[in-house]
This record gives sequence, C-alpha cells and structure tokens, in this order.
Amino acid sequence: METNTLQPTYRFLARGGQMGQLIRTLDWSKNPLGPIESWPQSLRTTLSILLHSRFPMFLFWGPELICFYNDAYRPSLGNSGKHPTALGQPGELIWPEIWADIKPLIDRVMAGGEASWNEDQLLPIYRNGQIEDVYWTYSYSPVHDESGGVGGVFVTCTETTEKVITLKTIAESKDQLAFAIEAAELGTWDMDPETDRFTGNDRLKSWFGLAPEAELDLPLALALIADKDRQRVRDAIQTALQPSSGGNYDVEYTIINPVDGRERRVKAKGKAFFDEAGKAYRFNGTLQDYTDEYRASAEQQKLLTLVENSVDLMSVLGLDGRNTYINKAGKQLLGIDDDQDVTRIPIADLHTPEQMDFVRTQVIPTVMTTGRWSGQFAARHLKTGEIIPLYNNCLRIDDPVTGQPLAIGAVMRDLRPEMAAQKALEESREQFRLLADLMPQFVWTALPSGILNYFNQSVYNFSGLSAEEVQRHSWLRLVHPDERQATVDAWMNSIKTGDGFVFQHRFRRHDGEYRWQLSRAVPIKNGEGGIQWWIGTSTDIDDQKKMADELERMVQQRTLELHSSNQELIKTNHELEQFAYIASHDLQEPLRKIQSFSELLHLNLTDREMSGQYLNKISTSAQRMGELIKSVLNYSRLSNTVERFVETDLNHILAGVESDFELLIEQKGAVIRRTDLPVIEGIPMHLSQLFSNLVGNSLKFSGNEPVIEISSRLLSPVEAAQIQELRTDLPYVHIQVKDNGIGFEQEYAERVFTIFQRLNHTKSYSGTGIGLALCRKIVENHSGKIRAESELGKGATFHIYLPVKR
Repeated sequence: METNTLQPTYRFLARGGQMGQLIRTLDWSKNPLGPIESWPQSLRTTLSILLHSRFPMFLFWGPELICFYNDAYRPSLGNSGKHPTALGQPGELIWPEIWADIKPLIDRVMAGGEASWNEDQLLPIYRNGQIEDVYWTYSYSPVHDESGGVGGVFVTCTETTEKVITLKTIAESKDQLAFAIEAAELGTWDMDPETDRFTGNDRLKSWFGLAPEAELDLPLALALIADKDRQRVRDAIQTALQPSSGGNYDVEYTIINPVDGRERRVKAKGKAFFDEAGKAYRFNGTLQDYTDEYRASAEQQKLLTLVENSVDLMSVLGLDGRNTYINKAGKQLLGIDDDQDVTRIPIADLHTPEQMDFVRTQVIPTVMTTGRWSGQFAARHLKTGEIIPLYNNCLRIDDPVTGQPLAIGAVMRDLRPEMAAQKALEESREQFRLLADLMPQFVWTALPSGILNYFNQSVYNFSGLSAEEVQRHSWLRLVHPDERQATVDAWMNSIKTGDGFVFQHRFRRHDGEYRWQLSRAVPIKNGEGGIQWWIGTSTDIDDQKKMADELERMVQQRTLELHSSNQELIKTNHELEQFAYIASHDLQEPLRKIQSFSELLHLNLTDREMSGQYLNKISTSAQRMGELIKSVLNYSRLSNTVERFVETDLNHILAGVESDFELLIEQKGAVIRRTDLPVIEGIPMHLSQLFSNLVGNSLKFSGNEPVIEISSRLLSPVEAAQIQELRTDLPYVHIQVKDNGIGFEQEYAERVFTIFQRLNHTKSYSGTGIGLALCRKIVENHSGKIRAESELGKGATFHIYLPVKR
C-alpha cells in the first residue's frame, strides 16, 4: 500500500490524490517554506485535511501566503492557466486580478480576526485563457500554528456561477414576462373558481373603474360588460370551466367604465386548470385592449367605400405580380367589367410590352427599395387597346407588425383631360407670344414661383442680348444696380401675397444708357383662385419721368425763390415800418428844433448873444439830421448785394478798423486784444462796416482804459447744427467781440439790433441807433447770425457766426 511505501515525513500526503502527488514531486528547497520535512505539524495536519476532502478547499500559509489546494478545487482554476503553477506560489502572484478584493479578508483573519462568510460573490478570475466572471460562496478561517498564533488562512469554497446565472435567468425571465405584459399593455387576472373572486393588476382594475386596492368578483365584472356582450362572456366562462373544453377561454367584448363612461373593446384569453377529479381549481389569463384596432376596422370599411367610389384609379398589386384589387373607377378606365375577377387578368394585358418592361425593371424595384415611386406611364384599355396616359403614385404596403412588404398600392390619374387642356393652353400661349413680339413694350411672363420664363422680342432688341444670355445671366443684369434689390423685394412681396406688381426702375439699353421703365404684372388665376402664371409689361417712361423731374425741380426752385422773396418782403416791410417811425419821430425832432430856433432867432434878431446861441442850436440839429439821413442811406444800401463775395482776411479788415480809431484808442487808453482771425468769403466793405460798428460801440460805451477782446474758432458740424438759422451745408467760424463797457440788461439783448433803438440817453452818448442794426443786416447778408450777451455795468459780448466758404 502507498501508506507503507512512503517515508513518515510524507505520510500526511498519502491518498492525497493528484495534488498530494504533485506536492511530493515539487522541489520545496527553494520555496520560502523549505523542504517538506521542515514543515510545521500544523501545516501538515491542515494539508492532510484539505487533500483528503472532496469539498473544494484552498490554503494560504505563512507570511508569504503560499497557496495550496485540493483536487476538488482544481476544476475551478479552469483547463489552462493557473494550474499547476499556482501550487506553492505566493497568493499575490497567483491572484493579481482579485487580490484587492481578497487581501483585506486574508489580513483580517491573519491578524486574529474571526472567520468570514461570503455567499454568491463575484470574483472575476483568469482561467481558460481569459478573465471570467466567477461567483463563489466561501469561508475564510484561521489555522493556528504551534505557537498558538495564526499560521494561515483555510478557505472552503464552492463555485456558484451556474447557480447565480440560473437565478439571474429566472429573474430575467420574470422581468421579461412582466415587461412583455407591460409593453403589450395587458390586463392580467386570476380567478378562484370556488369563490368567483378575481385578483388583477392595476391596469385591469382601472379599466373596470376600480381603485388598485379594490376587490373584483365575477358578478361585478359581468355587470360592467356591455349588454350585447354580457351573456356571450358568461357562456364562454362556463364552457372554459368544463374539462371537456380543455380549459381554453377566448372571447371579445366591450367594457364600460362606470367612472368616466369610456367604452373599451378587449380580447380576453385564459386557461382553466383542473385537478384529477376534473374540478377547476384555477382560472387565469389576460385582457388586451384593442379599441383602436376595433375602431380602425370600422374605419377601414368606410375607407374601402371611399376608395371604391373614388374618381381616380386605385389598385393593389401582390408581390407575386398579380392584381389583387382595382376599384370601380379603375375598372371603367381600363375596360374591365364590374363582375370580372381582376386576379385572373394578367398585368401584362393592361400595358404595352415596353411599358410592362418599364414596370418590371424600374417601378417595382424602386417601390420595393425606397417605399414609393411617382411618375408617368401608360396603361392599355383591355377591350379597345387604347393607350391611356396616367400619372401614377405607387406605395409599398408593409405589415404593421413585422414591417415586411405585403403588396404595392397605386393611385393613378387619367392625364388625357389635363393633356388636352395643356395643349389648348400652349396654343393660347403661342398666340400670345406671336402677338407680344409685335408690341413695342416689354412683355414677360413668370411661373407661380416668380421665375421669369418668357420675354418678348422688344426686350432683346432693347438690351442687345440674346435669349440665351438673358436666361444665363438673369434678367436682373438689365436693371440699374441701384434698383436691383428694391426690385427683387417688391417682386417677391407680390409672389408672397398674390398682389399685383407695380414698380419704376431703370433698364440698361444696348448702348449703355439707362432708361426709366414702369413695370406692371398681374397673376393669372384658375377657377379655385390658384396662381397659374404671371404676365407683366414694362413701358418706357424715361422722357416723361425726366420732364416730371425737371418740372418738380423748377417748382421747388420757384417755391424757394418765392419763399426767399417773401421773407425779404416781410423784412423790408418791417424796416419800412421802422423807417416810418424814424420819419415821424427821429427825423422830425431836429426839424422841429430848427423851426423853433428859427422863430426865436427871428424874434430876437437884435440880441446878438441870443441869436448866436440859436444859430448854434440850428446848426447842431441840422448836423444831427444829416447824420440820420446818412445812416439811413447806408442801411438801405446793404440790401443791395450785387457786390461779389471774395476771400477776405479778417485780420486785414480789423487792422484797418484799428487804424480808423487810432486817435480815439489813444485818447481813451484802450487796449484791443485779438487772436488770429480766419480768411472767409465775404464782401470786404460790409465786413469792415461790421467790425467798425462793433469796435466803435465798445469804445463809445466805455469809460477810460477800455479793453476789447476779439477771438475766433471754427465750429464743428454738430455745433453748427445746434444753432438755429445757420445753414447745415456750410462751415462756420464763431467770432467773439467782448468789452468791459457799461453793458446793458440782458432782456434788451435782442432790442439793441433794432434800427434806431438806443438804450442810452442821447445827451450821455451820441449816435443814431443804426450801428447794431447795420451789423445784423451785414451778418444776415453773409448767411450768418449775430447775438449779444451783457450784464449792466459789466460790459457786453457779441457772438458773430459767419460761413467760411459759401
């Protein structure tokens, strides 16, 4: 016996099966455990238990967790891979794929922890040449060594992969069944034949108008079935509960929900189960809601009636190439008698050989591939042989459940009436074209979409282009670039709304000249109001438009002239009113004095002293009157602007003014400060008068040592636009003349420019009161503006705005 032949050191391996023999044959001298004879008794004892057990066992031993396993465990390692190399190797080398999962369990046991138990745990391992998902039920237990410590971990395990897979399969089957019931939207029921009570899912109860927790019995269920179906359902149940029926139950009926009154058509299928005595002990099944299909069946009947009475040919062709249905209109069109069986009429009899070849090679393959085909082909009258042109819409008919093709349906329209109408229309259009080519106006037509498809000969004669060039480059190339987008916008608006098109634009003639055209287009509609085509004309209105534009320009120019004349007249009238006032007041005052002092002189001729005084008074009054008359003449001359505007350097003008006032400036100790002034277009003499009056006023209405500051700056267009009365098309300079004289109250800022208006008493300051009025007249004649700012006792500032260029 093997036990007797082994050395005592190896007897614990006796009858250890293949794994015991494998342990004996290995060279353990190079292993951390050393030779077998040096192994501790605790290891030998554990291996003896492990090797002699028919239950799968595994052992991790020592600090290196050297691996041992028995013959019962070896199949779990697969046909190739870890066995036999796993024997005697450290666990970390053998189980790298699951070491992160099992190492904590081993450490806990090696540290003196309690044994662990895990059931149906997934531990993927490498075996049979690949990583496999393997499920295990296992226990990790401590193995104590001679010192009482834990020397290893004893693993008892069973692979439960097949069990887990089986349970999953069962669970999946249940899930699939539940999913199938849910997906099919079935109601399920289970009846106890002894009590006539039902259990049902929530869907079934909702159909019967019951809450999910409510109970359902047979009398209640029957009461909710439509009257016309109730007895038939009751009989079907009784039949199914008889053993002779085989327990089969199959019936259709209508449920009326008592809550919302909704009718639901259902198919009920079930099975009764019998005991050995033939007594039914269970009866269950399903309800399927097919209300939509039930109603669709009724609608299909209505649809069939509609199809049968359609004026278009409708047919169904089987996949075997035979006619299965042709409606009444189709039979009449093709010469088929009403009682004739269309399935016996070969499809080739209804077509010419050429058309039949086209149907076989083109139509049917296209329908079967893409699902549809539309186009024109001809059929042949069965009796007369007449060729009938048809427009055909073919559609593949598929099974709604499987999606597999069932047949080919066709709807065909007889094109003969349309072709006759089209021929008449073409003849009419040809007559229209012949007539249009004789017209001098442009005549054109367009499709309902707006695409122009015809031009008469006048278009080509005018443009110098051929029909091919117009079509290739688009008619828009004839339109002036400035009007192209507006033309397109107006044309597309007419296409969209259906309103007539009216537009003025310029067309380029063959010599390059653009001439104005008035284009009009109206839609031609059918009896239903749909647009069939557009017809349009373009008429040359260039001469009329130019004449109208010239008349409009002349009217506008004359209106401006009248307006300007009117404004001048208003101003002149105003000045005349002021002059009348002067004539009645200012000019009469010196005259009265002359008259009065002349009378006094006459009465006192003997008194030489008094006569001398009177003569002085008369001379002063006459001089005063002469100054007034001179000022009035100067003012009146300003209305005459025949003098030419020339480039005038205002610095030279102001230098001349300073020279004129040189003596007065010296007498008063005046100081004139000025910045560089611009060169502008103006009347030099008038501008000299302007600055002479302004400087003279500043010197006159001041005390000793007056200061006059003159500055200028160019205005920006934005600044000029904000000042009323300035022209927006001219550049302006802003000139300021500021003094430190007596000034005046701001409320009189406008009054100072009125002719003969004086704010100061004549005895204090001499003058005629015309100076500032002259200034305003001069500035306005230069298309400018003048205004004043002042405060009594603090001097005055005059703002002058003059155009630099005219």
